Amino acid sequence: LSANNECFAQIENVMEDIDFKVKVPRDKLLELIDDLLPRVTGPVERALSTSAMSMENIDQVIILGGGSRVPKVQELLAAYVGQELGKNLNADEAAALGSVYRTADISTGFK
Repeated sequence: LSANNECFAQIENVMEDIDFKVKVPRDKLLELIDDLLPRVTGPVERALSTSAMSMENIDQVIILGGGSRVPKVQELLAAYVGQELGKNLNADEAAALGSVYRTADISTGFK
């Protein structure tokens, strides 16, 4: 529901060869996640607190992942950080590259 206003959610073979399929409009999704939206800024708040930094020290906030594609999530994060969010990162490449860097960091063979 990042680009479209509705989508179909489905579970194949949910029971005795019966498939479940339901149309989910964006309004319904927002209604379902309404109690979770206040938690959206939590990871940024914790990262800033842990690093003893403020948003004045941050040049860009880059988001990735499925939930970050929801327009309401982007709106809340952008309002919290006070800047346009970076969305130009390929999530699969970022995860793979992060894994490579972490592996090299903890490996005794790469120093």
